[in-house]
Amino acid sequence: MERKQQVLGFAQRKPVGDRQAKHVSGEGKQTDWKPAKESAVEVQNDAATASPHEETERALQLFDMDMAFGPCTGLSRRERWERASRLGLNPPPHVRTLLDSASCREDSVWEGRV
Repeated sequence: MERKQQVLGFAQRKPVGDRQAKHVSGEGKQTDWKPAKESAVEVQNDAATASPHEETERALQLFDMDMAFGPCTGLSRRERWERASRLGLNPPPHVRTLLDSASCREDSVWEGRV
C-alpha cells in the first residue's frame, strides 16, 4: 500500500523552503498539499449546488480544453464549434445550444492568455 501511495503522489511531502506544512494526512503526517475530495459523493454534491451559470461555464471550459476539436486560439467558441462540425469532428451538440443562448461568453478560457 505504501508503494502505491508513493506512485500516486500521496506519500508525505516535505515543506519547500520556509513554507510550513498546512495539512495533516489521515496518518497524522504533515503535508504541504491540500487533500482531494474524499469521494465521488462530495464531487456530486458540489455539482448539485452549482448555479446554472456555473454549469454553463464549466461545460464551455471543458469544450475549450478538449483538443479533439482543434486549436482554440484566435477563434471564438462559436467559430471553433462550427469549424469542428465542418471538419466532421462531431463537437457536442449541447455546446452549440449553450452558445446560442445569450448568457455565455464567446471567448475561450485561453483568450488573452496565450
